[in-house]
Amino acid sequence: MTTDSAVKHTPGPWHLLGSSDNGQVSVEFSNIDEVGNRHAGHIATVDGMRGERQRANARLIAAAPELADLVLRMYCTISHGGPTRAEATVVLMKAGLL
Repeated sequence: MTTDSAVKHTPGPWHLLGSSDNGQVSVEFSNIDEVGNRHAGHIATVDGMRGERQRANARLIAAAPELADLVLRMYCTISHGGPTRAEATVVLMKAGLL
């Protein structure tokens, strides 16, 4: 994983929350920083469509921190050890890409 000082976005993990009555799907975050403080909040709301496409978009957003980390680690594979196939599979499945 990348360190918190290396990332400019809200550190993950980000989580997908179920649909509300108005058809919106929310992406939230919850993490604990290096000194043990818990942080939580709202990342995004996906609306304007219903059904599987909406949930697929929300899954992709929720997986963004892990996808970014995976891409950076794969990039580093050129000269160093990178992520395992199993790690890549888990992240890509979370994003709905596999």
